[in-house]
Amino acid sequence: MYKEKLFRFTDIPFEELLGLLPRVLWAVFLHFSRIYRIESHMDRVITLPTN
Repeated sequence: MYKEKLFRFTDIPFEELLGLLPRVLWAVFLHFSRIYRIESHMDRVITLPTN
């Protein structure tokens, strides 16, 4: 069963995988940059001096 899944995945042509790669990397980058931005924003809110 595991081998069947593996073969089904490798049915995708290599060129199509290469075409998808930039999109996947961009999505991952946006995802992590969004998390980083939210965290740094929260740090700024917490470290602001309350006068």
